Amino acid sequence: TDNVGNVATSSPLVVSVDTRAPSVVVEAPGGIVTSSQVTIHWNGSDGGSGIDHYALSVDGQPYVAEGANTSATLTLSDGSHVIRVEAVDRAGNLAFDSGTVVVDTNVFSFTGPYGPYLFYGVVVAIVAIPFVAFGLMVYWMFRSPRRRT
Repeated sequence: TDNVGNVATSSPLVVSVDTRAPSVVVEAPGGIVTSSQVTIHWNGSDGGSGIDHYALSVDGQPYVAEGANTSATLTLSDGSHVIRVEAVDRAGNLAFDSGTVVVDTNVFSFTGPYGPYLFYGVVVAIVAIPFVAFGLMVYWMFRSPRRRT
């Protein structure tokens, strides 16, 4: 009752508290990637307050905010890289997942963009050169006119 005699009825207030962390799964490309441009995908969910945002870290560097995006294209140097994604729900709960990406853009590498084909081509060239040289030598020996003395 207030000062003028009004009587108020109250209804219960229900408050939900989200104490569960969201979930996130990183989908990094498998095997060796032969391009420095690598796209990483991730999926997250939260049954409580919902996902607020994601953040991404490469090789332990500071996190970069990704907002609600569920993928990012990165420029990575040759070698192995650990990609870590953080999911944050609206209540501030965190979840992490990581994946590893191996990049090899060296054209002379057996696992690089040309794989074994460049290696096989070099081997074939090394083996073929002496045969070609010998064939040319024999050709010119018998093709040249001989002098009679």
